[in-house]
Amino acid sequence: MHQALYEKLKEIARARSKIAYSELAESVHLNRRRLGPPLEEICCYEHEQGRPMLSVVAVHKQSGIPAKPFFDLARSLGLYNGDNDSEFFTDELRIVHEYWSSH
Repeated sequence: MHQALYEKLKEIARARSKIAYSELAESVHLNRRRLGPPLEEICCYEHEQGRPMLSVVAVHKQSGIPAKPFFDLARSLGLYNGDNDSEFFTDELRIVHEYWSSH
């Protein structure tokens, strides 16, 4: 697992915030185009630990929500079976913020 990325995501979640993919990539010295696999790995790890999808705090700068692969992963993990990505994002972000701000 990319430890610096994991720690940065936890920091953002504890601050009850979110971060643009470009800013996140720069902060952990990764190419923006290479964020997908480590974000997916972190989400799968968090799911295995019974925690919410931590990478929900990483979003597109323009839309303010995660990219399509985030929602696809949520579906494959059995966490999301709807069609309202915005609503799922809002709920999951709230859950992540609540969890990490107390841990």
